Amino acid sequence: MKRLLIFTLTILLLITAGSPLTLAASIYVEGGCSLRDAIQSANRDRSYGSCRRGSGADTIYLSGDVKLRGDLPDIKSDITIDGEGYGIDGDNDHAHFTVRSRGQLILRDVALVNGYRANGGSIYNQGFLRIVRDVLFIGNKAGWDGGAIYNSGDMNISEALFVANEADWGGAIMNKGDAWIRESGFHFNEVEKGGGAIFNDDKRGTSLLIQDSEFIANATDDLNHIVRHGVKDASLHALYHAGAHLAWHAATAGAVKSVALGAIGGPKGIAIVAASAAAAGLATGAWEAYQITYGSSGKGGAILNQGPATIEYTRFHANAAYRAGAILNSSRDLRLHRITQSDNDPNFCVGC
Repeated sequence: MKRLLIFTLTILLLITAGSPLTLAASIYVEGGCSLRDAIQSANRDRSYGSCRRGSGADTIYLSGDVKLRGDLPDIKSDITIDGEGYGIDGDNDHAHFTVRSRGQLILRDVALVNGYRANGGSIYNQGFLRIVRDVLFIGNKAGWDGGAIYNSGDMNISEALFVANEADWGGAIMNKGDAWIRESGFHFNEVEKGGGAIFNDDKRGTSLLIQDSEFIANATDDLNHIVRHGVKDASLHALYHAGAHLAWHAATAGAVKSVALGAIGGPKGIAIVAASAAAAGLATGAWEAYQITYGSSGKGGAILNQGPATIEYTRFHANAAYRAGAILNSSRDLRLHRITQSDNDPNFCVGC
């Protein structure tokens, strides 16, 4: 038995002798290490600026809010970004991330705000995108598709909140790949043409699974900009409180999850605050508070679906469009299970 053990260990040593062990690096965005340099260091396993050298699947940690002055490098390797409760502001001129086909990006505990690009105002994903927890998308805009995210790769989203993102198609998400969304909220997203929150395309290979999520007050065309911007401004303002930390919270009436952030004492204090009277109106189900107006061409206030999709244990409330207040479906492969819906205008679903 002892000889067998020695022989086995010898074989393992010979196999691994020519392959040095690669340990992932922890890279902190602080001092002379910018987010740009941190991504470069992780992509190339070299040191840029004063950042630590990348090594394999690296994790980048923020130590404060970041305002972009230019485009960040594309994600071409395995990178995790832990925002530590801070935000990245695109300044209405820059998108946050581009994930290339061989790249993998994992996001947690970060706010991505004010991103802008033709497709995918915040993120354009061709590779693998995983949103793990407490990720907030606010006020991102695409000139064409996917106000927050344009996905043509693999995407897994859990515990994310999409608020007041805008595009022509897919106010929050344009999906042309594989997407699994769970325990997430879509509020006040808007499009000019179709899919107030999500447009699931009919491109070959596209699939969409939504579980345990909610769609509230998403719309096509014009959903009371005064109310919308009140929510947006309140949330963005809170991001810049020192040590503001993201939180996921059900409102008193259980109708909305946190649309506002705050900080109380300490660098990572958490406070849930009411964003505005509009949020209170949502929580009490006061349909009249929305004062929704919309044009004559928008399709699918919450979701425009053209491809295979399954939606289950999900709530639709107060979404609006000229055609199909919540869901407009043209796919033969749409499955709805345990859906609750209320006050979608003019109706819940067309083609379901």
